[in-house]
Amino acid sequence: LQTYWMDLQEKLDAGNVTLTRNYEYLSGFDNAGLTVSTDKTLNLGSYKIDRKLSTATEDGYVIKVAAGGTLTVTGTGQITGGNNSGNGGGIFVDGGTLVLSGGNITGNTAAFGGGVYNGGTLQMSGAPIVTGNTGGNVYLPDGHTTITLLGTMNGNDGNIGITMQTPGVFTSGLNTYGTISKFASDNNAYEVAPNGDEATLLSHWAALKATLAKGGTVNLTRDYVAPSAGDGYLEVPNAKTVILDLKGHTIDRHLTEATDDGYVIKVIAGGTLTISDSGTGGAITGGNNSSDADGQRGGGICNLGTVNLQGGIISGNQSVKGGGIYNENTLNISGGTITSNTATTGGGIYNNGTTFTMNTT
Repeated sequence: LQTYWMDLQEKLDAGNVTLTRNYEYLSGFDNAGLTVSTDKTLNLGSYKIDRKLSTATEDGYVIKVAAGGTLTVTGTGQITGGNNSGNGGGIFVDGGTLVLSGGNITGNTAAFGGGVYNGGTLQMSGAPIVTGNTGGNVYLPDGHTTITLLGTMNGNDGNIGITMQTPGVFTSGLNTYGTISKFASDNNAYEVAPNGDEATLLSHWAALKATLAKGGTVNLTRDYVAPSAGDGYLEVPNAKTVILDLKGHTIDRHLTEATDDGYVIKVIAGGTLTISDSGTGGAITGGNNSSDADGQRGGGICNLGTVNLQGGIISGNQSVKGGGIYNENTLNISGGTITSNTATTGGGIYNNGTTFTMNTT
């Protein structure tokens, strides 16, 4: 006589498994976490594997993928109820390979990686969901920070939370197979930003810097405040076009003392920045620039390329010349507000460019 839980382990030992019922851990029995040590496919169907641990225990994962093993998870069912005092609550990848092509990993707890701890190789495709776990949804320790996307992540893929031991590049193949919107930072201290064909988990300010540097349409979803002067200004590079909608949010360089290159945004020659605000009160603020050299002036915006101001507020910036905007090329203003900026010359705008048009009617 054995429990269904023990029977499930025997099925995994024997071959691939397609669930036809829920499997729940029964307290009082010697039912360890499930282990996969060879190549197996687990089709959850619409069923649930629930370890039902109410308190943390050693090896309290639901499933461990050991070195030499590959576990492919499909279906829409749940892996839940893990509660590990160590690594991995739902799935502990302990040197093996986990391929998430489906499944909902939720309601698990661990010191690191309540949903998934990747101590091996992690691959994703289809519509996996890894949310609602305590201790991080997907934890990527140093040395195992790559998530390879095998195909388009589609359907109700939800929000796959990422926590890293050291923030940095964490996934590959995004331009081919997916989008960075599939991922988010678990602790909200970091943000996912494009990095060529990969993605990077960065501080919010650094993420915005990376996003503007890539070009394209940028719709803000939060305020951005530079943590320190050393985090630097935002830049629109040569040959890049950025269409920035503040959407009621603030970009704040947060400089309390004047510093060289202390502007909030710099548009390099050949770059184009169009600013609008479809929300209310979106602002560019906190620049404080001590530079008075060609190409380095301006508090809010230093423009060496093209700036089209269509909306938003440029306020609370300081510079030697051009507290709000310093223009050294093309500046077109058709909306927005430039107010309460200070400078030795040109508190609002200092124009030293070839083109300056204003039409706010």
